[in-house]
Amino acid sequence: MRSVSLAILLCLFIASCGGGSGDDDSGDILLRLWVFSVDVEQDLRPVLDEFEAANPGIRVHAEQLPWDRGFERILLSLATRRPPDVCELGMTWLAPFAEEGVLVDLTDLLSDSMDERTLVDASSYDGRLYAAPWMVGSRLLFYNRAMLREAGYADARPPSTWAELEEMSARIDATFRDRRAIGIPAGDAEITWQTFYSFLASGRVPLLDMETRQPLIDSTEFRQTLDFYRGLKKHALVDRGPQLDRAFGTGRIAFHVSGAWNFTLLPRDYPTLDYGYSFLPEPDFIEGGTGGGAMAGGQLLVVFRQSPRQEAAKKLLDFLASRPIATRLTLPIRSLLPAFADAAEMTEFRDDPSRVFHARIIERSVAAEAVPYWEEMRRDLVTLLDTAMLTDSPLEGLLEQTMTHWSGLAEEYQ
Repeated sequence: MRSVSLAILLCLFIASCGGGSGDDDSGDILLRLWVFSVDVEQDLRPVLDEFEAANPGIRVHAEQLPWDRGFERILLSLATRRPPDVCELGMTWLAPFAEEGVLVDLTDLLSDSMDERTLVDASSYDGRLYAAPWMVGSRLLFYNRAMLREAGYADARPPSTWAELEEMSARIDATFRDRRAIGIPAGDAEITWQTFYSFLASGRVPLLDMETRQPLIDSTEFRQTLDFYRGLKKHALVDRGPQLDRAFGTGRIAFHVSGAWNFTLLPRDYPTLDYGYSFLPEPDFIEGGTGGGAMAGGQLLVVFRQSPRQEAAKKLLDFLASRPIATRLTLPIRSLLPAFADAAEMTEFRDDPSRVFHARIIERSVAAEAVPYWEEMRRDLVTLLDTAMLTDSPLEGLLEQTMTHWSGLAEEYQ
């Protein structure tokens, strides 16, 4: 039995009994909206007031979900016949829900606007659109300028290729006894795979052939990426993600692959740190200037099929995902941008160099493969990476085991 689908199928069985109307005593339609990323009271409520004013007879109750328990809350809401009408989902959650048929098909509503958006593939499943791209972020290479100058790099320029990263890391290690060149995450369920995936994305190396869903981790490019990444261990501080953020802030590592939340965290918590940010270094197996991206992460908006108010829910989704509203809601969230391809040219951001650069790296970035068994792939990938970074064990057996498992999943979900 498929481990991800089992929980959802159980929810569907119970939810098929039906649910309440959710409308209030006045006869107004009451929509329930669940979000993770936006502050409901400070930022979202004023926007919802505008929506309600423009749509008499519809009211919206918004609820903030916690990141650590949000997915379970959504499953439970299906099981208790009370899913929200509109819900924010992380992009790797879309495919499992779409596979089980719990999402409204939004192709007719959104297809005309998708040419101007990002995260289109992450919002789609089997050729249909099941989500509106809402907000998007990526990873960047942060670097300590002072450490680079002290190591002999007078211009403090970051590495642009893997070869430069290796050479600079070796010199930094030779210069500093009590500091390391780079931070590598391990023992962290999310940051571990996201950082490695960013190195894959810098060379545009896929995990799967999306036509067949067969794994590609036996490709020359994947193996070169894994070998290079593991080779960085000799220059690295290996730790969990939050500890690496602190290590970079306190000047203990020179290079740090991390998210745009650092544009808020670093000036606030480490105001004297002399740092810069850049594209990720590119491997030598791609044409220079075509890689350097990272993992694209994003937030999507969906409507659940169990909603008895689907037409009103689609109006709300379309409103929240529109260019002016998505842009307005991301202004206070430094780690995210509206999921539109021209974010770098938007007047709201063009005077902020860090946000413009973030938009530029998003243009080169790659989202994780949208398959319903991503959670199983993620666990396998984390096991592989923790083994690589925390032990000296050979990886061939584990790679073959992972290949077999992913091939089996592809066949199971055909």
